[in-house]
Amino acid sequence: MKTTAYALLVCAFCLLQATWLNALKVFSVKPDLLLITMIIATLNFKPGKAMALSVYTGVLKDIFSPFPVGLHTLLFPLWSLFIIALSKKIVIDGTLLYSVLAALVVILQSIGARIVLVFLGETMPPGVFLRIMILGALYTAFAMPVIWKLLKPLIEYRDAEDTIF
Repeated sequence: MKTTAYALLVCAFCLLQATWLNALKVFSVKPDLLLITMIIATLNFKPGKAMALSVYTGVLKDIFSPFPVGLHTLLFPLWSLFIIALSKKIVIDGTLLYSVLAALVVILQSIGARIVLVFLGETMPPGVFLRIMILGALYTAFAMPVIWKLLKPLIEYRDAEDTIF
């Protein structure tokens, strides 16, 4: 799949997350489709293209989120680098491993975002933070296989220049 087609698909998921997924909120938490698409791109594209897509995904998330501007633009490439380094150490090829990785990245994303918000003077009760972090990780982990099954046929037909090897 060409990188531009994937970028358009990420934009469609961004709009879906900002609009229709609000109806599927559980305790004010919904799955993070943009984080899922960033993880899938990182695991299936060359590192350079994966980093570019993670920055693009972070910018889109910053546009549609109430967090400080630039937070996701900085954190998404960081998680992409983490995933690239992790994928060199272990093989991440199953749907279950994709889901576990998504949950782990959501937990790290929540912790990183809360640290930044504490430094900016915004506080949140620990119970609320833990609820949002755990439910967000579980919800995103459960959504990962659905999004992966949707994107897998498209990724398998990508051009030879988009492959990792």
